[in-house]
Amino acid sequence: AQFCDIQEKLLRISLALSRKYFSTFKWIFQNPELLTVAPDDFVPRLRSVFSLPPDVGAEVLHELVHETYDLIERQFPDAKVDWWRSTFDHERTFWEEDPLPIR
Repeated sequence: AQFCDIQEKLLRISLALSRKYFSTFKWIFQNPELLTVAPDDFVPRLRSVFSLPPDVGAEVLHELVHETYDLIERQFPDAKVDWWRSTFDHERTFWEEDPLPIR
């Protein structure tokens, strides 16, 4: 579910950066040239995420997110992209002990 959520957000951001109207994602995959502002090989890389092993797909998404942040910074230098990057890259710590059982 998170892969789908990130994929959709990346598509919406690329559409906005390309100043294109959103109709349906189906047509984006058939017309990737509409995304004039997007990471290199954006659509093929985005589509590959679900055919790769999960850890590799996650890495592809991670790279696409950071490349998209770079594009946002170039178009909108005043955007607080550093905060988005740090939030996205934040790794939650695991509990050292198992939680108490529910009674």
